[in-house]
Amino acid sequence: MLLADSDERIRQGLTAQLAKYQVTVVHCADGAVALLEAGLRKPDVLLLSADLPVLDGATVLRLVRRRMSVPVVLGVGPGDSAAVAPALAAGASACVARPYRPREVAQLLGLADRGGRGGWD
Repeated sequence: MLLADSDERIRQGLTAQLAKYQVTVVHCADGAVALLEAGLRKPDVLLLSADLPVLDGATVLRLVRRRMSVPVVLGVGPGDSAAVAPALAAGASACVARPYRPREVAQLLGLADRGGRGGWD
């Protein structure tokens, strides 16, 4: 999984939670790096914050869609609600509220039955 979010605490926390589900997470802090990592690593799924620096999440989504059919989930904060409809129209698989709720992310990624333990609040 590729996680792109400018908030290091969010990246570290979600990475730790998803490790309980044996998910390998590559993370980065901006959209340009996310685009490069997506092309190099060909992740199973992308979770992009809508408000990424350099290239925002919607731009990364559009560019990824030109080359890959990987599921892309866009993380939206309270001020990002206007990004939801265009993201879905551009091919986002789903939009999820930021800050992320690990249980919700696990359900979106289909991990709920993989046996992770604790901490999914």
